[in-house]
Amino acid sequence: MNEYEKNLILNLSLGKTTKDEFLRQFSEFSEDVDYLRRGLESAFANRDADAVEYLLLFGFQFGFPENSAEVLCKLILEDWHTQHENIAMILNKMHYAEAVECLYQTALAVFPYLDYDESYSLGVKCIYALRTIGTASAKEKLDLIAHGGNAILAENAQRLLKTLNE
Repeated sequence: MNEYEKNLILNLSLGKTTKDEFLRQFSEFSEDVDYLRRGLESAFANRDADAVEYLLLFGFQFGFPENSAEVLCKLILEDWHTQHENIAMILNKMHYAEAVECLYQTALAVFPYLDYDESYSLGVKCIYALRTIGTASAKEKLDLIAHGGNAILAENAQRLLKTLNE
């Protein structure tokens, strides 16, 4: 991702330009349905935290295609960026059944930049995504969290498991 693309995405996200103007300036996007997925894969391969952030901003404007879910699952497990909560929210909205394991691992992960967060908001977002997925595997992971050592995550998982069983 080059600086020109970053500036276009930032201006769009900040409301300094419209989507129509963005598309006129960034004509490559309108011709490339795999732009977001390929960009995320490149950011993953190059461990480019800035690109991850800009590409997520891009996705929030234009949506996240289903073909980006796999790379999002890989990214949510990495410790070199700070977009875990955004990725958890995206995977929640995608209802991507194959995300169960990465969401479970991330719910229990400890990322140094989140040391201040005593409410475990990343873990809670992952728990909600597991509930949204709702498969037998997701319920199994919720049950493991519900009986785990983190009281806040356990309480949230127990509450959400009850809603799945009602």
